[in-house]
Amino acid sequence: MHQDCYGIQEIVDFWICRGCIYHKQLAACMFCSSLKGCLKQTSDNQWGHVLCVEFNKTLSFAHPVSKEPIDVEYYIKREGCMFCASIYGTVIECTYFMCSRKYHVTCALEKCYFDMSNKLSYCDEHDPLEKWKCNMKALSLRQFGYKRLSNRPRIRKKKPEVQPSRTLFMNICNLFPCVTPQMLERIVVNDICDTEAKHDVMNICEYWESKRRQKDTMITLQDWYFGNTAGEAWYKKKCKCVDDVQQKLCRIRESNP
Repeated sequence: MHQDCYGIQEIVDFWICRGCIYHKQLAACMFCSSLKGCLKQTSDNQWGHVLCVEFNKTLSFAHPVSKEPIDVEYYIKREGCMFCASIYGTVIECTYFMCSRKYHVTCALEKCYFDMSNKLSYCDEHDPLEKWKCNMKALSLRQFGYKRLSNRPRIRKKKPEVQPSRTLFMNICNLFPCVTPQMLERIVVNDICDTEAKHDVMNICEYWESKRRQKDTMITLQDWYFGNTAGEAWYKKKCKCVDDVQQKLCRIRESNP
């Protein structure tokens, strides 16, 4: 993504977005129904698209430069998207004079006109680029119904938001703790130094798992997984993450001799 589009003030070698920082792989925007695109946190600890905020008059950024958090104090939920039947989130109106068409920002990215510099949006019927191609009347007539521009227009290409790809950082963060046969054997042999205590160690793990389930409280670690099948899958996933890290380190060394 562009630096200015996400509010990045300083570029560093290792940079991650807000969703990855809080391990929100499937974070949903509260202003639309799309799971794609770059998200920022709201003032009430939810998530929202940067584009949804920029084109909605009831939303704003508490800090315009860093574009976070999203201020939802005056947020108004509105329904009636012309492109989808979802009642979730809020919609914006076409900027053309007396046009009542409404749509979600993310639903209209492929079909409607978006001027990023002036924060104006026109529906597909009043798209200035398409309308002026077939209407060669006087300039005053062509501009009727359209707002006067304050800045040089920067028109967004009609294409959908990109689905964020799963990064190596997310794979490592989602590598939950797991009691594998190899790990259990290492604890019994190296830490406890008593091969007959294997059954007792398993009972201790099951006890703490059942205790957390009964209390139904938030825990730092995820639930434990038992069994050879789960252990093998976890071990393969761990090995793949280690291999990916090694390959990335090799590429960094080659690029910086």
